[in-house]
Amino acid sequence: MAGGDTVSVRGGIYREHVNIPVSGNSAAGYTTFQSYPGETAILDGTGLDVPDGQYGLFNIGSQSYLIIQGFEIRNYRTTSTKYVPVGINIYGAGSNLQILNNHIHHIKTSARGCNANALGLAVYGTQEPDSINNLTISGNEIDHLTTGCSETISTRWQRAVLRGHE
Repeated sequence: MAGGDTVSVRGGIYREHVNIPVSGNSAAGYTTFQSYPGETAILDGTGLDVPDGQYGLFNIGSQSYLIIQGFEIRNYRTTSTKYVPVGINIYGAGSNLQILNNHIHHIKTSARGCNANALGLAVYGTQEPDSINNLTISGNEIDHLTTGCSETISTRWQRAVLRGHE
């Protein structure tokens, strides 16, 4: 798989975590992961553990020129404050990312207290001084979440620089 390639996932229910291992690039174009035209691929977290602290059904770590499009992402849960289920989890650094026309729902924590968290979509820049930039989030539906003390969509950077105020 290389930049410019498209992975069209046939309609059906997939009970697994997806860790995106590839990037596109400016010369070859975007690497695209999408539901097959006219079908809906469902990434379903039913029965899946949150394997490490905060973890997504889709995990994008420091990739660039990537499109995630047209998936249903659902049913990812925890009962523990030690684990944070996320529908789409973007972290590290990267550029030219597009999250388009996905339906994220029923991501839940049933843990109690201020450390109970779940997220529909998380974007965390964690590779200072590099950033996550040129990010497009468009046409997504995010609903029926139980986020505890967290948010439906969360973005966070370790360091922000305002030009002229460094």
